[in-house]
Amino acid sequence: MKFLLSTIAMTVLIAAASAAPASAARIGGLQPVGPTPYLPGEWRARVRYVDPHHGPNGQYYTFSYLDISAQTQQGCENQLSSLGSVSVIDYCHFVPY
Repeated sequence: MKFLLSTIAMTVLIAAASAAPASAARIGGLQPVGPTPYLPGEWRARVRYVDPHHGPNGQYYTFSYLDISAQTQQGCENQLSSLGSVSVIDYCHFVPY
């Protein structure tokens, strides 16, 4: 009985191993990948910082907001890192025109 189970297990293992290469995709994917098409737009972010002031309606506000825009993601992130202690409301994200 033990010999029969070992034989069945070995048969299943060999069958599974021999079928795997036939169903596998070739290296590099199914289609060649070309360059990404250009999409015009800009990178934007929004931060909040402490700035106590009275608004035009007479209310007292604690925070002010600053919108950042740049042509590249790196430029947006550089502006964020140069601001110091601010709270990031919207991190750098791409906005197409």
